[in-house]
Amino acid sequence: MVEILCPHCDEEIELDDDASGTFACPFCEGEFEWNVEEEDDIEDFESDDGLFYTTDFRAMPAVRLGLGISFSIWMGLYALLGLWAIVAGMILGAAESDFGTGTSFGILIIVFGLLSSGIGVTGVVFGIKTARGDLIGVIVTSIVSGISVVLTIFQWDGGASILSLLIQLSFLGFSLSCLFVPILKAQFTGVLVTRRESLPRPDYMGQTSLKGKNIHPFEWVGHGFSLVLFIFTIVSLSSTWYSVEYSDGDSYVMGLTEIELTIDYGSVMTTDSASYSDLVDELQADYDRFCLGGSSSDCFEELAFLEYWESWELSGSILWYMLMLCLFVSIASILGRILTILVNLEVLNVPDVPYMIADLTRKFAPFVISGVLFLGTIIYMILSPGADMLEFPGVSLESGFGMIAWFSLGIPIVTVVLGFYELEFSR
Repeated sequence: MVEILCPHCDEEIELDDDASGTFACPFCEGEFEWNVEEEDDIEDFESDDGLFYTTDFRAMPAVRLGLGISFSIWMGLYALLGLWAIVAGMILGAAESDFGTGTSFGILIIVFGLLSSGIGVTGVVFGIKTARGDLIGVIVTSIVSGISVVLTIFQWDGGASILSLLIQLSFLGFSLSCLFVPILKAQFTGVLVTRRESLPRPDYMGQTSLKGKNIHPFEWVGHGFSLVLFIFTIVSLSSTWYSVEYSDGDSYVMGLTEIELTIDYGSVMTTDSASYSDLVDELQADYDRFCLGGSSSDCFEELAFLEYWESWELSGSILWYMLMLCLFVSIASILGRILTILVNLEVLNVPDVPYMIADLTRKFAPFVISGVLFLGTIIYMILSPGADMLEFPGVSLESGFGMIAWFSLGIPIVTVVLGFYELEFSR
């Protein structure tokens, strides 16, 4: 037991040795605290580098509610669009199966619907977090808005894309303002951080990864593998993704944008190449010229052949655009890594904001690249129509996806594993 004096009436009170909390005096009933740890108060604190921290600022709940609710509504529309696309894809897929068209547009629409629904649901969840004042929600809102801006530019469709681009830019600007404008960021962190302008601004402020810190060997592995991803993406754009070889020596080689046909005449071999778009245009012109006025078995075969090469054109175009996105993200990742290396080796000093962006880019770009590359390869394999339309009586053939396709499924898995280890060792 311990004896203390009441701060109100000065009477002696006995308490247990480990007692803590708020008590009432049995003599005067006055309340007092005993053995209570003092909480840090940052209501008025100024650090040595001139940054001023305070919890006394004007609360603006409309900021978080406006951004979070509006973003959730916009992403909810994405989710509904995805559900509608899934239903439409199922209906179209059933129709394709009934008529035996040999195309896979229904599957493509279903995949697009699943992707849109996933993005929409993710946006709604983190939009709600933003409305509740969670800074993580603002970060995800910025990332999703930035990706949406890039995709809108890639899928530009004239005036129809202007409204969508303006909305995405508005969300991107609003969310970035909430991350970098002190009074807006304080609505999510609860602490307003400002700078005393009378003090000189240092060249280098406290960065996420401290200046001059030792670089773990596994980080060097990540730096090297980012170059491998960059080179692999470039090679993938011009590689053979599917090939067909006949027993008589003829062969087809399918790239993403071009097809190459080799004919073996015995003593001489000739090779011709053409883009899918040119081939489809030529077949469409022949079909319009000979088959629009009537129908015959030859016209049905011509239509099936046209749709066959349209499927190759579609699958290759989708994968090509996704690889281009991987290429841009890979370049951003390499630039971010170069900047962080220069800072950590004390070669360069940069302010907080560009360093933080570079550091986040190098950490999370491998996951973006892996996801897009893996998804693009799966879509390509699903949509590519195979070699059924290229079979001829009396001639056997061998066909299959090239090694680049299988590497495109394996490399993302390796990248994700390395990315997790790099995050663990670079904290």
